[in-house]
Amino acid sequence: MVAESDAQTTDDVRVQEYNMVLLPTQIQTGDYVDIRLRMPTGEDFIVVSKKRVELPMIDGVDSYSSIKLQMSEEDTVVMSNAIVEAYIMKGSVLYAATYVEPGMQNGATTTYVPKATVQDLMYRNPNIVTEAKNALMTIYNACLLYTSPSPRDLSTS
Repeated sequence: MVAESDAQTTDDVRVQEYNMVLLPTQIQTGDYVDIRLRMPTGEDFIVVSKKRVELPMIDGVDSYSSIKLQMSEEDTVVMSNAIVEAYIMKGSVLYAATYVEPGMQNGATTTYVPKATVQDLMYRNPNIVTEAKNALMTIYNACLLYTSPSPRDLSTS
């Protein structure tokens, strides 16, 4: 089987699964996304660029709360920094933005630069990335539940 891709697979590429990134409502396997970090100040940074999405299957059904991305070691480290920063910076959001014409559009230039304070925190607390992932997942899932219609709203009268 041959897969078409604009990225070269190197020895450090691994599939990473993320469930703490806000996803577009119509996301599908095969879409290409940028992962972005929007700060409460309005700044918006591109963390990783033009990654092909794979939706994980749970009991034979696509999961719309998690995505799998092929990430290099550098991408993974930068993403971990952004996850921790989203966790410690109240009001920030880590989200995916979908490409309109991925076959014709080049990947965006990444603009996120990991902060020394975040890197220092990660060095001092090796568990902070896991803590941040879990906390963000809880926050985002609570927001999704809060904004989802209740079963009563879906029933016909």
